Amino acid sequence: MLSATSITVFLALVSSAWAAPAESCPTEPTIKSQVTAHGKQYYYRGCYDELKYGLKALNHDLTPSISEDLTVENCVAACAGQGYSLAGVMTGGTCMCDNAISEISPLLDDGECRNACNGDSSEICGGVWHYSIYYTKKKGALPVPRLATKVGRGNKQFVNIGCWVDTVAHRTLGGAYYRGDDVTPAMCADYCYQKNFFLSGVEFGNECMCGNELLAPDYAALSDCNQACAGDSTLSCGNADRLSVYVGQDRPAILRPDVLVGPDANSQYISYGCYSDSYATRTLTGPSFTADNMTATVCTASCFSQGFAYAGLELGNQCFCGQTLPADQVVDASRCDTPCAGNSAFSCGGGLRVDVYKSLSLA
Repeated sequence: MLSATSITVFLALVSSAWAAPAESCPTEPTIKSQVTAHGKQYYYRGCYDELKYGLKALNHDLTPSISEDLTVENCVAACAGQGYSLAGVMTGGTCMCDNAISEISPLLDDGECRNACNGDSSEICGGVWHYSIYYTKKKGALPVPRLATKVGRGNKQFVNIGCWVDTVAHRTLGGAYYRGDDVTPAMCADYCYQKNFFLSGVEFGNECMCGNELLAPDYAALSDCNQACAGDSTLSCGNADRLSVYVGQDRPAILRPDVLVGPDANSQYISYGCYSDSYATRTLTGPSFTADNMTATVCTASCFSQGFAYAGLELGNQCFCGQTLPADQVVDASRCDTPCAGNSAFSCGGGLRVDVYKSLSLA
C-alpha cells in the first residue's frame, strides 16, 4: 500500500513532466515576397535555374561587396545601389545582379529554391545553382537581352545580318580576335573597323571576331544568339558556337559582295558562288525574267518575295529563282564577271554562268 508521501511525490513528478516545455521544431525558411531598397520595391518573381558551361543567367556577382552574411535584404540593397533592376540569391550565400536575365534560364518550381540564407535562416536564398529572383516590377515578363540591329554612327555604322554557326574547327570570321569583359556589338564593330575589317561578330558574350568574308556561312536561328554581352547585359552577343554578325555600311566596293543587306530580314542574303548553267538543264529551275536595271537587289527581292530560297544572276540582265541548288556545278568566281545592267560596279554572272545568292531567312 502506497503511503501518502509516495503519492505526493508521484503526483509532483507527473505535474512536472506535463509542465516541461516541449522541444521546438526548427522553423522552415520562407520566401520573402517583397523588399524595399534605396526607395524601390523589389518583388519575388520565382525560382530560376543557373546556366551551364560558363554561361550565366545573371552576370554581376556582388557577393564580395556584402560584408555580412547574406540575406535577401542585403543582396537586393547591393543590387539596387548599383542600379540593377534584377537581384538573385543562390545557394544560400551568393548574390547576383543584372538588368536582364538570360532567356534560356528556365523557370523552376518554387520548391527547387529552399536553401536558407546564411545571414537569416528564416528566409529562402535560392537553391543549389538555382536563383530566387527579385525584380522591380511585380508583374509582366522579366527583361531579357535584346538584339542590337544597328550599332555605331556615321560612316562607322554596322548592321546586324543574323546569327551564324561558328566553331573552333570552322570559324565564320578569320580576321582579328578580341576577348574581354567590355565586349558589346558596338565595341566589337569599332574594334574591327579600326583594323580595316567590315565584318564583325560577337560570340559567347565576351568574344569579338573580325573578317572581310564569311568563311563558314551556315545560318542559325536568330533566337540562338541570345547570350548577354559582357559589356552590356541588356544586349545579346551571340552564344556558344553562335556568332551574331554585323556588316559595315561603308564596306568597300568589291566585285561580288559576300554580304548584302536589305531594309528588312527578308531581303538579307549572302553570295553563294558562281555556278555553271545550261539551256537544257537550268541550275535554278524556278521563274526567271530579264531587266535593264538588273542588280543583285532587284533579283533577290523578286525571288525571295515569291518564297524561293535562291536567286541567280546571269549575263548581266537575267534573274533566275530556285528552291534547291546542285552542289557539283560550282566554278571559279572569275567566270561570273559580266557587269550588272543596273550597276556596272558589280557582277551579275556571265555567259551560262550564274551568280547565286542565298536568302538568310528562307533557306
